[in-house]
Amino acid sequence: MKQSEKDLLQKLRTTFRSEAPIKLRMVRRLLYEAFKKNTIEGKADLLRELHNLKGISRIASMSAIQSLCESSERILRSQDFPPTSEIYEAVMETLQVIEELLPDDDNQSNQCLALRTKLEQLVKTT
Repeated sequence: MKQSEKDLLQKLRTTFRSEAPIKLRMVRRLLYEAFKKNTIEGKADLLRELHNLKGISRIASMSAIQSLCESSERILRSQDFPPTSEIYEAVMETLQVIEELLPDDDNQSNQCLALRTKLEQLVKTT
């Protein structure tokens, strides 16, 4: 990778890290409201925000975050709304892990891999 490409990637990652917390708060709020109000309102907005987060993390080459966003998006798309408490808790946990990965996405801990497996299992069983 050329230095100019490395510089561009670093700028993309810096921008992503500054904007991701805002998107994560939005996703959390929309998911919380759907769950607590027992409504389907906000599902489209929630999925759009999560999809955007996934896409931006892909562009910034932050594969662990991309992977967790993809799993969360898949499970929320495959379910009726509002989400069950099990799905709600799993996605909220995932959002917390994503936030923890923002400073160093290269740190794909066992927790990250276990969480992705948990989400994939939820998709299969529900």
